[in-house]
Amino acid sequence: MGTLNVDSPSMRRILSVLEKHGDLDAEDIALEAHVSQNSLSSGGYLRYLILQGKIHIAAYRRNFVGSASPIYRLGPGKPAKKPRAYTDAEKSKRWRMRTGYRSKGKGFLVGVVLNAIADGARKTGK
Repeated sequence: MGTLNVDSPSMRRILSVLEKHGDLDAEDIALEAHVSQNSLSSGGYLRYLILQGKIHIAAYRRNFVGSASPIYRLGPGKPAKKPRAYTDAEKSKRWRMRTGYRSKGKGFLVGVVLNAIADGARKTGK
């Protein structure tokens, strides 16, 4: 990674956004600071600001799918510990709870499939 200019307009906007809005993830920082997410992560902007002690990872937010997203905070600080990934059993349990699979009986999935087939037949006219 080459030398990044901390006084660049992009870097100043990133720091300004965190000062104005508080803790944000990379997607929100990119949106508010008018900087591409690619510049923030692959371009090393966030990593460089962390190394300089200008920002730190305050927490992680679990996403619906994929790994947890870091939440950045202005100023130096101890980085938050990244949460472990869900096991397959935990993911299955979360899905069952979210969809109500167990509470709807064993025929629930069969009904969902049959409804989907019927829906497709109605849309195609077959």
